Amino acid sequence: MSLNGDKMLEKMADVDERLIVGADELRGTKKLFLKAGIVTAAAAAAVAVGVNFIPWKSGTALPELPKISLSDNMSFNGMGFEGLSASLLEKERANLLGQNFNIKEMPVYKTNSSNPDVEAMKARFGEVTDYFGLNYDELDITEEITDEEALREQFEEYGAPEEEIERMLKISRANTYISASLREEEGEAALISISVNAVMGTDISFAIPENGGEKYLGTVLPSEYRFGDDSTAEELEAAGRYLLDKYADIIYMKNPQVLADPDYDGYVTFYEKGGSDGEGIANQSLKTVSFGGNNNMVQYIRINDGYKCCEKIADYPIITLDRAEELLKNGNYLTSVPYEINGDEEIGFVELIYRFGIGYETAMPFYRFLVLMPEEEFNRDDGERTYGGYYVPAVREEYLEDMPEPTISFNGALIQK
Repeated sequence: MSLNGDKMLEKMADVDERLIVGADELRGTKKLFLKAGIVTAAAAAAVAVGVNFIPWKSGTALPELPKISLSDNMSFNGMGFEGLSASLLEKERANLLGQNFNIKEMPVYKTNSSNPDVEAMKARFGEVTDYFGLNYDELDITEEITDEEALREQFEEYGAPEEEIERMLKISRANTYISASLREEEGEAALISISVNAVMGTDISFAIPENGGEKYLGTVLPSEYRFGDDSTAEELEAAGRYLLDKYADIIYMKNPQVLADPDYDGYVTFYEKGGSDGEGIANQSLKTVSFGGNNNMVQYIRINDGYKCCEKIADYPIITLDRAEELLKNGNYLTSVPYEINGDEEIGFVELIYRFGIGYETAMPFYRFLVLMPEEEFNRDDGERTYGGYYVPAVREEYLEDMPEPTISFNGALIQK
């Protein structure tokens, strides 16, 4: 199946949702807490001792490196409201990794999200289906690959300008995917589903049987493990490490480290440690694997191997936390929150994080601030307060072609600038 002009028009209403990399996928990075009055003394002390950001050495000439365009990352304009309730924020705080790191530069990668390697996607798809011993003739296979000629012709018929046609081609290509499912009977839940997307992410899901008589293609963990909704973090990690070994032939991790994820029960994520602190933070978005399930049965495996579609540009000098907070208050941020920072808001926490996924042409570090939203504008039925996400580029301004100005967008529509 391919995406032609008519089908692309039909998808316009929901394409923004397809471009989102949700906040739930961006967990476990090293966190710095601000405003000591809103955190525990122990947490504040851990930050003061355990985390130290070093600016580029004073008087040293900055290296000559290619400039980065933030406008290449179209998913920032397609994300819905990104926020976190106060109770979940407390869980985020509880998951401070506490690792000591001194960072003055971090890697930046060029991705081919809007021009995916379809042959590489097909090869990965074949690798995974072969691993599970699936017969191609029994699979229900779907290939969403852009028919560029048909799409261009139909948009030209509508009189669309070339710039808009190229933008829609990029969006269409970014949504390329290959998927397959296997069912015992037509209309029944798939025993196994496999998909590979444009950034070489692989999702595998299994139907968990309601009784022992139904066929199950996933893994049942040995009785010494506990893997489910009521498992502790330690039990989830132990079960996850068993599964890392079980599926090592399709995961390819050398030194997996567990990522805390407080929002999901029966769910554990690992990332590749990396050769440096900066690379390790990048890997928390680019090189991960997640396992989910219940009753000691695996329900899904999500493998994120961004390096299969990325090429490192260079290690870039980054700004300090103080400079990032200054830029935040000046309005130099990217956000989907319909509220402009005035500089007096309470900051819940900030973390160094990479944004990567469908729609991103550059994988680069950001300071992600969670800022308390005004109660009168963001009232919740349960009375809980809400923190909104704001992103400040961590790469020094000298290397950015388009430093963000005070701009608010929501689901692709510009609200204020």
